[in-house]
Amino acid sequence: MIELALVALGLAAGGALQSATGFGFALIASPVLVGAYGGEQGISTLTLLSILLNLMTLATERRRPAGDWRRGGRLIAWYVPGSFLGALLLEVASATVLKLVIAFGVTVAIITRLAPGIATLHLRAAPAGLLGGVFGTSTGVSGPPFIVHLLGAGLPPARMRDTLAGIFLATAAIALGTLAAVGVFSLPAELLWLALAMATGQVAGRRVFARLSPAGYERVVLATMFAAVLSTLILLVA
Repeated sequence: MIELALVALGLAAGGALQSATGFGFALIASPVLVGAYGGEQGISTLTLLSILLNLMTLATERRRPAGDWRRGGRLIAWYVPGSFLGALLLEVASATVLKLVIAFGVTVAIITRLAPGIATLHLRAAPAGLLGGVFGTSTGVSGPPFIVHLLGAGLPPARMRDTLAGIFLATAAIALGTLAAVGVFSLPAELLWLALAMATGQVAGRRVFARLSPAGYERVVLATMFAAVLSTLILLVA
């Protein structure tokens, strides 16, 4: 019971973070779910909850979604071949090396957004989508290339948040189909409680997002990206 409560708390925190920023659910939920249920059930649950979370963002907030669907579609289109490249890359490069590459790239992106006098890093849709697919398949971390691209495009917070929700909804659906096709899709008996915890966090995160100014939103996004880098490095050292 205590373990379930801790897992639910982690999912609520992840749901709130993604609801407030557009991403970050997997950053918290992945280690929590895999630690509690193992790889197969943990990843299956993460994928299904990701679909539900992003559907909540797009369909349950009593508003018309404002995503840049054309831009998001280009990212998803390039994500698909990138995911196959990531699977091949995993055969020749360790996940540790790939995560270090991600950490370095995200750090550079953060510095260029924050440091005055340095040209901001821009990443076009094609390389952003490809890198998202490569990193998503090989390390489970697909978000940073998408976020760098969307920040560089100058999307307002609401548009960026909905665009990310659409992207993550599509990529999670692709992942769900893949898991089912290869016969490794499995869910825990406590799924309903886990979904309720995630949904509670999503609703709470809406209020945080509503109070953020555009500048405040970008600072929160960059802080979350930095936290992702830091957690990656800690896990690699541990």
